[in-house]
Amino acid sequence: MINLLAIAGAALVAAVIAVMLRRYHAEYGMLISILAGVLILAMLLEALPQGKYEIADDILRGFERIEIMEESNIAPSSLVREFIGGSIYPS
Repeated sequence: MINLLAIAGAALVAAVIAVMLRRYHAEYGMLISILAGVLILAMLLEALPQGKYEIADDILRGFERIEIMEESNIAPSSLVREFIGGSIYPS
């Protein structure tokens, strides 16, 4: 069964954090929003019965293949640098 309370709680906490961060750093607010969306999607997909929805199983297998990337491999001109620091663009 889907734990709606946990999903609603995660969404509410993420929304509050995103709004608070958006005042000072808009990019962090956006990052929190995106990460919360991915987290909620993963929570919903894991609640589905395995094998019943092939697309859900494919997405979950895709999440398992995500690897941590070395920061040195990210170009200074990359948009990702706006979130992790080291961007060549002025703030």
